[in-house]
Amino acid sequence: MKTGLESVAYFGLYDYAEGLKKLKSHGYECVDYGELCKRNSDLYTFDNDKYRRFLSNIGEEAYKQGVEIRQLHGLWATDDKTRELREESIRYFIKEIEGAHYLGCKNIVIHPFLPYGWGAEIDKDKIWDVNVDLFTRLLPYAEKYGVTICAENQPFTAVAMSTVKEVKKLVRAIDNPLLKVCLDTGHANVFHDDLAADVRLLGNDLATLHVHDNKGNWDQHLIPYMGNIKWDEFLSALKEIGYNGCFTLETMISTTMPQPIKEEMQRSLASLARQMADKIG
Repeated sequence: MKTGLESVAYFGLYDYAEGLKKLKSHGYECVDYGELCKRNSDLYTFDNDKYRRFLSNIGEEAYKQGVEIRQLHGLWATDDKTRELREESIRYFIKEIEGAHYLGCKNIVIHPFLPYGWGAEIDKDKIWDVNVDLFTRLLPYAEKYGVTICAENQPFTAVAMSTVKEVKKLVRAIDNPLLKVCLDTGHANVFHDDLAADVRLLGNDLATLHVHDNKGNWDQHLIPYMGNIKWDEFLSALKEIGYNGCFTLETMISTTMPQPIKEEMQRSLASLARQMADKIG
């Protein structure tokens, strides 16, 4: 099984060639491209031709370096309180699906809408309807560009659409082969979930992972085994369901860590990812 992690751990928008080279040298085969999740990214100021050429160049460089851009992290549109704001976010998502195609990336991770923000849920039916509309409207673009949309569980305990169970329900209700699930381990652990049970619940709907740890109180993005997730049970469940996606970390060594200690720890993190992935198959 291939291992990967988020792109920000190794490179930004413009320094991708050297970053991909180092990422590969440390032992990763995949990357979760994160530049498009930033609303203020220069990418959104590019005209259509420059956008296509720039992302295509990144995809070609990744291929040359032997790195697969396995998934793209879409914009986390947390300010979804009006129809106008949601429509704006949908325009971003469509642009990102197109961008995934240029990168040669087959999966885009998208968080469900939060029409009441991060606070208490007011109308569960509205949240359901808004998200059925969101993902249904994006699917024609996924089909056009050959990209699978992966709905991600979230860490907001006041919102039903955050849970693995509710995201699974949404995916099954829409029932399209281009709509799957990204399981975020840290987000699920905020709900004190049995992650092995979550994996079994998702089954064939599980397409991608965001792997990180926490203490069960908030979303900390700790390195695995630094929180309280039961990793051996989680890995066994992934093996049981025949998960064949990438084992993708969503954690990193601090960019302020002194060199060469930083690089030594980066290599250790890559080694940990490899050891965990090897337990899956």
